Amino acid sequence: MHEVVFHLMKSADLEVVWQILERRGCQLLYSVQENDDQQIVGYLPQEVNVDTILQEYNFVRAITFAPLLTIDWEAQWAEHGLGYRDGYLHVDLRDYVPEISQQRWPHLLKLKPGPGFGDLSHVTTRLVLKLMSKYVAKQYVLDVGCGSGVLSLAALGMGATAVCGIDIDEQALEHATLNGRLNEMQELLTFVLPKECKYWLSPHEPLVALMNMIQTEQTQAWKSLGSIQQRVAWIITSGVLQEEREEYLRRCKRWGWHLIEEKEESGWLGFVFKMARK
Repeated sequence: MHEVVFHLMKSADLEVVWQILERRGCQLLYSVQENDDQQIVGYLPQEVNVDTILQEYNFVRAITFAPLLTIDWEAQWAEHGLGYRDGYLHVDLRDYVPEISQQRWPHLLKLKPGPGFGDLSHVTTRLVLKLMSKYVAKQYVLDVGCGSGVLSLAALGMGATAVCGIDIDEQALEHATLNGRLNEMQELLTFVLPKECKYWLSPHEPLVALMNMIQTEQTQAWKSLGSIQQRVAWIITSGVLQEEREEYLRRCKRWGWHLIEEKEESGWLGFVFKMARK
């Protein structure tokens, strides 16, 4: 994915444009206003180029590659993140597991702002949190595209045996590792590049995989797991729009995923699948 700046027409409604670009598969980070120039900074999906967006949407007047800037992540998380106060994002697991029993870990998690995706501002993260609570206890969990580490930390808080988070963004891995230490979970929590995860996972135990990403990214991520696919017993996903449901479920069926449960919120869907075994 390529980090770019979407320069919008003066008359464009920033909120509406944000929703449209997300539905097109763009991963959006933050917005800025520079004089009369409305901007959204984010990533284009790998299969979409700049010219395609400019042809499709007349509210985008230009797209430039994002400069290497020092981003004030604390300001961004303070503005958009849920449960943000005193310099940290607070995630209360009781919001997702109302009857959570006393575990080794506290029910209130803290996350430091940073470049990893997952400040709870997007409904897809919350969908995975709601769905995963019944499936991760006493399981080994693989968090694919871990971002800030929010789902990994939550999985441990919900009783997972151990968690390995993977991401292709080394800055996100550093951010997630920091959050693991902040919550004193580093003993059972590992964040690594995809090619390294096989060294950190138990070779015999089945896995519960979490994937909070758009459909095209899920396809790439699933293929990248290689032989680890055979270890996955359950898959919990989100990042799929209501209108993409039928196409997505056909693809999942080809992969051998059997639908067990699904939730919808604000047009976005979350799913629980069981992996078919031959």
